[in-house]
Amino acid sequence: MSLNQNKIRKIENIEEVHLEELYLAENELTKISGLTNLPFLRTLDLSRNNITYLRGLEFVQNLRFLNLSLNKIEKILQLRYVENLELLTELDMCFNPIQNKKHYRIQVLFHIPQLRMLDGVDIIAEEKVKAENLHGIDKNDRSTIF
Repeated sequence: MSLNQNKIRKIENIEEVHLEELYLAENELTKISGLTNLPFLRTLDLSRNNITYLRGLEFVQNLRFLNLSLNKIEKILQLRYVENLELLTELDMCFNPIQNKKHYRIQVLFHIPQLRMLDGVDIIAEEKVKAENLHGIDKNDRSTIF
């Protein structure tokens, strides 16, 4: 018997279920789907999967805590799928290739300014100021900040 036979490969059959927490860590998920009608979901753990893209998370409007650690997320652009989740205050993306991006924390905060904690570390006021100025028009201001 293969150890992988009991791993979940696709999120399905949970629409319209009253879920507040969903733990799908240590599976074989490659994409995020099946989360479109979960209005009570506040905690989602998708750590230790093979996720590259965050499309599908934009529908989870009441999400507060999201664990995406130990996946394969590389691009800052993927944050567009979670940047409109107004209640999201804790995000864990530890051990993803995205962490190797220059100014990773500041870029994440630019896209998700309401975060209070990123990768298990509290957000400090200085980081929020840098994030606000990250895409500023004045190059001199940016070079001074960084």
